[in-house]
Amino acid sequence: MSEAGKKDLLKIARVLKADGTEGGLILSLYDDIFSQNIDLKEPVFVFYDGLPVPFYIESREPKGEAKIKVRLTDIRDLGDAEEIRGRDVFILKKSNGNRNESEFIGNGISDPEEITGWTVTDPGGKKIGRITGFEDIPGNPCIYIETDNGQKMVPLNEDLITAVNKESGIISMKIPEGLL
Repeated sequence: MSEAGKKDLLKIARVLKADGTEGGLILSLYDDIFSQNIDLKEPVFVFYDGLPVPFYIESREPKGEAKIKVRLTDIRDLGDAEEIRGRDVFILKKSNGNRNESEFIGNGISDPEEITGWTVTDPGGKKIGRITGFEDIPGNPCIYIETDNGQKMVPLNEDLITAVNKESGIISMKIPEGLL
């Protein structure tokens, strides 16, 4: 699992088993307080291939002291439920309000985690690589880009961003020569 993707997430539960054949899940909670305080309007996350995938809780029902029965969006049958058995479930940590990521990203991107998986190109459209993570270094937020020459860390600075295409998941950047 990517540590870069986990730093803003709080582990709240582990998927114990499927409950029935229609995608129900039994979760073991790390702290019973989470069963009452999970905001159903906010996603929970399960990691697939090192990346956090969001799901929304459609229903929940306490099952004893530290267990809860849930239905998640897109988990519709026993096969789906078995695929995530044994995985941890996360929620977003509450922001401390010290800064607004959109201040340094701009270009319509308000959450740096949303660009994980996007393609990075140079201003001429030549592919540089794929964004694999985000590192919130105070005063110098960075992204990890998987290139043909391995993974590189590049500052996520609005001055380097030349274009953003949210529909195609492409961000064009003018990256100084020495960084790649």
